[in-house]
Amino acid sequence: AHAAGQSLSPLLRSGLRHHLRHPTQLALSLAGVALGVAVVSAMSVAIDSARRGFDLSNEAVFGRVTHTLQAGPAGLDDALWVRLRTGLREVDSAPVVSARVRLAGGERELELLGVDPFAEAPFRAQSPAPGSGAALADLLTRPGSVLASAATAARLGLASGDRFQAVVAGREVTLTLVGLLPVANELQAAGLDDVLVADVATAQELRGRPGRLTRIDLRLPAGEARQQALLARLRAMLPEGVRVEPGAARAQVRREMTRAFYLNLRMLSLLALVVGLFVIYNAMTFSVVRRRTLIGTLRAVGITGREILAMVMAEAAILGAVATAVGLPAGIALARWLLALITRTVDDLYFATAVRDVSLGAEGLLVPLLLGIGGAMAAALVPALEATRIPPRAALTASHLERRTLDAVPHLAGAGVCGAVLALALLAGGGRSLAAAFAALFLLVAVATVWTPAATLGLAAVLARAVRVPAGSLGAMAVRGLRTGLSRSAVAVAALMVALATTVGVAIMVASFRGSLEDWLTTTLAADVYVGVPGFDAAATVAPEVLRVARSLPQVSDVSVSRDVDVATEHGEVWLKAVSIAGARFRGVKLTDGGGDAAWAAVAAGGAVLVSEPFAWRHGLARGSVLGLHTDRGPRSVRVAGVYRDYGSDRGMLLGNLADYRRWFDDPGVSGLGLMLHDGADAGAVARRLRDAAPAGQRLEVRAQAWIREASLAIFERTFAITRVLQWLATLVACAGVLSALMALALERSREMAVLRAQGLTRGELLAMLQAQTASLGLVAGLLALPLGVLMALVLVHVINRRAFGWGMDFHVPPEILAHTVLLAVLAALAAGLYPAWRMATTPPAQALRDA
Repeated sequence: AHAAGQSLSPLLRSGLRHHLRHPTQLALSLAGVALGVAVVSAMSVAIDSARRGFDLSNEAVFGRVTHTLQAGPAGLDDALWVRLRTGLREVDSAPVVSARVRLAGGERELELLGVDPFAEAPFRAQSPAPGSGAALADLLTRPGSVLASAATAARLGLASGDRFQAVVAGREVTLTLVGLLPVANELQAAGLDDVLVADVATAQELRGRPGRLTRIDLRLPAGEARQQALLARLRAMLPEGVRVEPGAARAQVRREMTRAFYLNLRMLSLLALVVGLFVIYNAMTFSVVRRRTLIGTLRAVGITGREILAMVMAEAAILGAVATAVGLPAGIALARWLLALITRTVDDLYFATAVRDVSLGAEGLLVPLLLGIGGAMAAALVPALEATRIPPRAALTASHLERRTLDAVPHLAGAGVCGAVLALALLAGGGRSLAAAFAALFLLVAVATVWTPAATLGLAAVLARAVRVPAGSLGAMAVRGLRTGLSRSAVAVAALMVALATTVGVAIMVASFRGSLEDWLTTTLAADVYVGVPGFDAAATVAPEVLRVARSLPQVSDVSVSRDVDVATEHGEVWLKAVSIAGARFRGVKLTDGGGDAAWAAVAAGGAVLVSEPFAWRHGLARGSVLGLHTDRGPRSVRVAGVYRDYGSDRGMLLGNLADYRRWFDDPGVSGLGLMLHDGADAGAVARRLRDAAPAGQRLEVRAQAWIREASLAIFERTFAITRVLQWLATLVACAGVLSALMALALERSREMAVLRAQGLTRGELLAMLQAQTASLGLVAGLLALPLGVLMALVLVHVINRRAFGWGMDFHVPPEILAHTVLLAVLAALAAGLYPAWRMATTPPAQALRDA
């Protein structure tokens, strides 16, 4: 062992010197892995930052709460809090009014938190407290007064005493910044990003709901037995329709909303690293082959195979560490851009977030570190083992590796068959496991990779016959080069194939989603004009006079009324759309499990609802199921009349009868109107008439069907912007891999090319032959990427998307995506092959023969 340790250091030094003598190849190898590590670390840091920002904001808004009191959309009577303060003194309690605030003239949203400063101390340390001076006095007595953190005020360009316009619950209001929130540290400051704090009475007035609370926060003393006794007393005091929820329940619901979204992004980013590992494999294999004479000599003088293995693995670890050291800072810089895309998508799909700075957590850095170094060593294991198995005499011959590669093709194909069977078993028997679906997806990629050598041989033979007549012997020789350098060309083809297949798979998934979304919008947007108020707030309602005017307009043939609110079910909160069922237009909703007209008849008759596909999938519901609903009249059981397709929310939605809603909840509000116009009616004139009818201060949104459709598709495009970024990053890594492989091929075949030049082949003919070989490599990679990409799309659409979000989609394969992929493969390969081909063509034959 001691002798082995003594001999390893010189061996390692000689191996590293070999890499330093070939700086171009070394740079390409490092670049490929560094790019892969950068993508993974950027995504990991961005996701961790988004989650950390959510947790900080959640802590600032919800504080140290053990339980909360919740009710229906109308909220809680603040007299209940007074009864709790006087009748249950052992429990700390605080009233809360929360709302979304949209700054006038923009899309920026903030959180409004209405609190009682005299009850806040046990819950939120950063809230204003008695003794805070003039700011507290203004907060309690001055209409529209709010506090904000120093960072939020600076971002909004406000100073103490400044007034600004905003929209709260669909009403235009004037707010005044009367002071800054006391913040003890940077974590509290980060949690208070985009949060405005007001007195509870001020927040009630701003929402237009005097005397109503959003929730009551509770802090029960420690001890299970004591808490249960206090909860029993508490429940006995509560009026019908008020429920007690664990304090962490809302935060957990939000985490669950985004869990699948974040997991999908992590898995897509890992594909970029997988492609990068092909580069390391290629570099280490080439390093072993290039040193075959040296390795044979070392073996002949007594160096053991174990020592050779240790040398190659140590080289890989060092290369992985250097590439990771380069990739991590690049990933952190990239994370700042990706974070903006992630938070914008979360804003569009789930809830508003206020995250601007990346936070470097241990997990976000440790994962890419392990993947970079560990992945490089794993990728180098095969060539390292190959180096140990080379007999000294065989190591001195150049054909040994290619012969072993050809011999391994049938074994790799057999292993691929076993892998394919295992992948299908995971897809068929994985139940609802998202991890099993991703494992199957990566296994399919691995299967395609091990099948690549066999497929490359087959396609190369077909191409060689196809180009023999039009391109002559040089064209056939160029294509045959894929076979003679299979150990190198197969790796390059696999790297480019995986990257392009990922592009194809995601592109088909996006196209399928977009096509399904467009079909859904066509059937769902049945009205000509839609009327509503901005803000997802139960207090945001259309004024009654607007409804009266809409029904009286001669241009309007029919008006549908809807109420959109969050309601509590046995499975947690869900969005309910209660509609006035009149006319046949609602039958445009596509039922995936239901009896058509019978389902609508059941909803119209009362006591039944339709549930969206995501909600049905998550909770195992189907037509005929019974759903528990918490109402202002106590618990109610409603029947599921059918399941319908909906892309409004992956959390799920309910579609019910407005008459039922009015019976279940003390809420006469109207969230929106759908207006059917007579043929030839002027929609613009209708919109102006409705806006004129709105009372002073109400912000009314009147949108044509076409505008809503375009806005929905714009949100869709923003949602998938980050996946497209990941696609192109993976392709960039693959191009580095192709360039690395082509450089290796150029160096390995330098003697062969020099002999051809010496026999009369011109520089132009050599350059054309090399570019033809490069184009053939790209064409093979592109053709192999198509079936793998379509297969990945099928898994993404029908398995992963279903398990992650519950959406059902129609499968669309646009032909242009397939054509563009093959063209991109050829162009990428040609671009990557320009430098190696130029270098080989311009090297004098005599020098090439000396260096080979």
